[in-house]
Amino acid sequence: MRIWSFSLTVRCRFWALFWMNLKNLECLKDRRRLENPACGLNRTTVCGLKTGPRNSNAAKTRRMKQDQFVELLKAELERRRTRNRAYSLRSFSRDLAVDASNLSKILTYQKAPGTRLKKKLGLMMGLNSEELSPWLKSEAREPINDSRFQNHRLEVFEIISGWQHYAILELFRTKDFSAEPKKIAASLGLTLTSCKESLARLTKVGLLARDSRGRLKLVDDTSSSILEVATSRAHRNQQREILEGAIDALDHVPIERRSQSSMTMAIDSRKIDHAKTLIKNFRRELALLLTESTQLDEVYQLSVSLYPVTGSENSKKMEMI
Repeated sequence: MRIWSFSLTVRCRFWALFWMNLKNLECLKDRRRLENPACGLNRTTVCGLKTGPRNSNAAKTRRMKQDQFVELLKAELERRRTRNRAYSLRSFSRDLAVDASNLSKILTYQKAPGTRLKKKLGLMMGLNSEELSPWLKSEAREPINDSRFQNHRLEVFEIISGWQHYAILELFRTKDFSAEPKKIAASLGLTLTSCKESLARLTKVGLLARDSRGRLKLVDDTSSSILEVATSRAHRNQQREILEGAIDALDHVPIERRSQSSMTMAIDSRKIDHAKTLIKNFRRELALLLTESTQLDEVYQLSVSLYPVTGSENSKKMEMI
């Protein structure tokens, strides 16, 4: 009796496993048919399992990575870390008045920022309404009619306004250039991490791309950039970095390899607009003079400043002191 009972138990287990494996096999076949559009199978479930997109999380992550506002946040964090090495993600979240955990999820594409959060973060970073508008909705911009220079939208410029981005683009135009991050970082005095992040941003905004061999290349071979916007937070930050670089060059670059001069003069302020036009034309003509060559071997920075040392601005500064 005991032997018969044991034999029955074994048989039951055998047939249970057999039918379970058969059902799993049918499920596998249905899934393969579902993945083949030619089969015509269109059901919401297969063998009791949901048949929605298998890579829904991956697709969601890809959509979030297309949101360049996250790149703006990353660029701002890197800029602040450059000025203060002790600046952390927690410091950034404190200054933006947002939870550190949520900010971390946004920066790692685990959470997409909504319109209201974008507006809050943008204002906390110092963007005004005009600068913030392109991040909240798509706006058409009129192209600049000068094919010799790149025309960047303000939202793109906000991401790559750090001096190293344009230096990297120009470095691609030099002879015997190697797109290895280590060599780029060494040439520009960047950390390897900062260099890789800058290359990733330039690729994301469409200024760099990979060829059939996977090597990075310039998308547009024109020089530098121009924008219709007179000024913005990104412009001010970039000019600040460039002026700091000029101060550093005074101490570390031999006079034979640089030209730094200044002039103080009493002027007729009614001619300022004409003077600014002359400076703009001079910058572009000098850029064309120096770049029209097949022997490009260095990347230089040109900065021209024309500003008042008299007037109401100085009175306000004295009041603050």
